[in-house]
This record gives sequence, C-alpha cells and structure tokens, in this order.
Amino acid sequence: MSTDQSASSPALETNRRTASYHPRNWGNSFIVSNSPDDEKILAHEDQQLEDLKEEVRRELIATASNSSERLKFIDAVQRLGVAYHFEKDIEEALQNTFDNYHDTDDINDLYDVELRFRLLRQQGFNISCQIFNRYKDEKEMFKKSLLNDAWRLLGLYEAANLRMWGEDILDEELAFTTTHLKSLVEHLEYPLSAQSSWWKDLDFSSKLPFARDRLNTDQITCSGDNYNDKFDAYGTLEELELLAEAIGRWDTDSIHQLPEYMKTCYQAVLDFYREIEEIENIERQFCVHRAKDAMKSLVQTYLVEAR
Repeated sequence: MSTDQSASSPALETNRRTASYHPRNWGNSFIVSNSPDDEKILAHEDQQLEDLKEEVRRELIATASNSSERLKFIDAVQRLGVAYHFEKDIEEALQNTFDNYHDTDDINDLYDVELRFRLLRQQGFNISCQIFNRYKDEKEMFKKSLLNDAWRLLGLYEAANLRMWGEDILDEELAFTTTHLKSLVEHLEYPLSAQSSWWKDLDFSSKLPFARDRLNTDQITCSGDNYNDKFDAYGTLEELELLAEAIGRWDTDSIHQLPEYMKTCYQAVLDFYREIEEIENIERQFCVHRAKDAMKSLVQTYLVEAR
C-alpha cells in the first residue's frame, strides 16, 4: 500500500531576498490630528471664505441692470484669479449678456466693446468681430484717435488675440495694436533716462551719505525714500519737525530754516512738483494738488513714527 509522502512531509521553506529597509526615523510625527482650537480656527476661516464669496455674488447680482459694470466686475474677478469660485454665476451672467446682444449699435465706448467681445468669446460664445469695423476710417485703416488711449489700445490687443482663422480684421487689429504698444514701451525709456540724470545731478550719494543710494522707479518714490531715511536714520526730532513744517507750507522761503543737509532734498521736491505743474494742463492741475497733499501726509506719518 502506497503512502502519500507529500502529505506527511514538512513544507520546505523558501529562501527569499530581503531589502533590509530601515524603519523611518520620524515615526508618526506627521500624522497629527487637529486640536479643538485648531478646528475652531479652521471653521472660522471657512466661514469667512463663504461670507466673502457670498459678498462677491451679491455684487455681481447688483450689476445685473448695468451690462457694462457687470462685465467690468467679471473681468476684475477673473484677473484676480478667483473666478473658479463663481463659474456658474459668471456663466449665467455672460449667457444673459449674450442673449441680449441683439443691437451692437447701442454700445458706444470702445472699452465696453472690446471687453464684451473678449469675455463672451473666451467663454465660448459665437460672437462676431465685425463690430470692430466701426473703428476704421474711410481708408479702411484703424483710426489714429485710438492711439491716444493706451488702456483701450491694450484692450483691443487682448481682444485680437482671440481671433479665429479667416478673421482678417482681428489680424489687422493685432498688428496695429502690437506695433503701437511696442512704440509706447520704447518711449518709456526716455523718462527713465531723464530720471537717471536727475538723480546724478542732485548728487545725493555725496550730499546725503546716510541715505540709500538707489534710483527708484519714479522721482516721487525716490523723494519719499530720502525723507524716510532722514526720519529713520539721521535727523534729530527738532530737525524733523522743521522739515515737516516746511513741507506743510510748501514754499521756497521755508528752506532757510532747514539744516544744510536737508536743503538739497527739500529743494529737489519743490522743483520736481513745479516741473509737473508746468507739464500738466489746467484741467489736470488738481492731480498735482492731490500729489502735494499726499506728500505732506507722508511726511507727517514719518514724523509720528519718529516720535
């Protein structure tokens, strides 16, 4: 009688390789549950987020009666990078805009035209580009008057970038805006060069050695930085009060009461704003007055900090 040896024989062990991994050093230290206080903070932040989202939705609804304002609001939300919170709301608003887009003649402002075209087309709506023909002259060239407004020129450029094959007018519009926007950028180089000369002529680095020898993006900021350096790092409280009083009066006679090292910067500020006044036309003089008031407020703020 035969016997089943396989049933009675012990199982053979298989020799296997091992990787010999070391146990992790950090254990479960990263697996941490939130404390009750953490949960409260997170819940509060979540509620704040929801409240802000509802506030934006209310603002969007409030613009329903004004198509131009509604499109500007949507554009702002998209540029801020938070449109994903309001995809349904934006889709409904743009659908309503498209459904009521029957007569383009009621749109007069170029900014509204280009903005409406861009928002609708990038959302996938089939909107015609023929409306841009109204901005051509009798020679079928884009009107030169468009060059007077860089903001609207940039808007046209953005709209033209949504062109499709065969839309010749948008091809022309892209070429037109690209050429003139590049020209505007090139013209910005002159003010920067002039500012560099202004900085060197004043010789702040030797006359005001305690101040930062740094050419800023504009003369107003530059002046503000130098005043900040005086208040933060050099002037006595009595000297700073004299400077604040002089700026408050804003006249050349006040320069005589200032310490010698302050006179250079004070005169530079007066000269700079005087140049601006000469450039600006009468209708825009209020801008210069507001800029002066802002500088006075800035100096007063520095004085409060110094005290």
